[in-house]
Amino acid sequence: MELNPGVYETLIYKALQEKLSKLDPATYKIGKGAIDLAESPKLLSNYLSKILNRILSDDEYFDSLKEQINFVNMLFNFIEKEWKWDLDDDYLTQQDQLLTGIINRVGFTDAQVLSLQTALRPLSGYNVSNLFTGSNSDISIDNEIERDIQTADRISWIVSFIRYSGIIIFEDALRKFTSKPGAHLRVITTTYMAASEPKAIELLSSLPNTDIRISYNTSIERLHAKSYIFERNSGFSTAYIGSSNISKSALTKGLEWNIRVTNQENHHIIQKALATFETYWNNTDFEDIKIGGIQKFKESIAYERQKKKGEVLNVIGPKFNIQPHQKRILSELNVAREIHHSNRNLIVAATGTGKTAIAAFDYKRLSEKHPTKYNLLFVAHREEILKQASQTFKSIMEDANFGELWVGNHAPSVEGNLNHLFISVQNSIRRKTISKKIYRPTSTTIL
Repeated sequence: MELNPGVYETLIYKALQEKLSKLDPATYKIGKGAIDLAESPKLLSNYLSKILNRILSDDEYFDSLKEQINFVNMLFNFIEKEWKWDLDDDYLTQQDQLLTGIINRVGFTDAQVLSLQTALRPLSGYNVSNLFTGSNSDISIDNEIERDIQTADRISWIVSFIRYSGIIIFEDALRKFTSKPGAHLRVITTTYMAASEPKAIELLSSLPNTDIRISYNTSIERLHAKSYIFERNSGFSTAYIGSSNISKSALTKGLEWNIRVTNQENHHIIQKALATFETYWNNTDFEDIKIGGIQKFKESIAYERQKKKGEVLNVIGPKFNIQPHQKRILSELNVAREIHHSNRNLIVAATGTGKTAIAAFDYKRLSEKHPTKYNLLFVAHREEILKQASQTFKSIMEDANFGELWVGNHAPSVEGNLNHLFISVQNSIRRKTISKKIYRPTSTTIL
């Protein structure tokens, strides 16, 4: 190992120590740090694995698989004697075979079982991670994913968009998978950029044991993650993490990069991917497709297409369905007003819980009771937030002309209705005038 200036993170062994001692301290500063006790098992086992790999690869000492296995068993024997560690169950018994699967053969002939076992096994295997770059001539990612589908117990996918040309590739495999007892398919996607196709979501929705959650809040939360996770009760889970969405071009000929990680080699990555997926799955930003149905999805896609063309200012976006936590907040707000006569109230809620929608539902309820009594002032510091809020109110109020924007290049027209105003903090402070008349909200103010 040649020593060059740079960063390192390696154990210090005898030969390395000798090389370090020869470096001129006037020229080089040698950095050292304490070994974290929590990381030491991984560091030491990796070091030992590298040494053992070098030894077992030396054909001068080992010219057969049998000799390699005998050497490993000799090491186990030494550890048992010297350290009194019980490794009896860990001794290697088969001299030339791996366990590749346990298949229920009920209802199948021996030939069918053999064919099934061969067809289901990914060419990448379950131990070593692989990189797919779109130029893999020997292994294609779509074929590997199809094999992973058929051998999984639980599947969790998160992608920016789903196109029919992509999901149709896996239709047969997914139908077989979702019809198995105990199988569960979960999919997270978004309406961002109107790239997803309703036809693809309808296909997924038709599958049994399948749940889909959608991010409709594309102006604030822009989902770019692409991951396909396959959990197996045997412990041999796998996941694809990279750049491919579910489309034919991305999964076949596209210049996409995806790494297939295995639980055996990258357990921590699989666990992090699953934990992050669960976080998204339980976030209120991702709505169950069953709440609004395919109709809401179609409306959202149509809205995103109009937004891309710059036609959103007078367009009603997808319909909002009130969530249980929002209904509870609105009920408490109503009690504060009606029972305690408190007309100045503050709602504090976490990011992603739909505070803007709560405000819109509350204003709609007030305006329905008193059509001309309450005005609306919505103040925010960013144009993007104000535009998103304006569309939320338009959708919930079911009025494409609801409200006026006063931010950036947007200003209320002279004839505009200033009773409902979405204004930037800067403009509200400056107290700009419109047609020589200063606007002052007369009632309800929502920040």
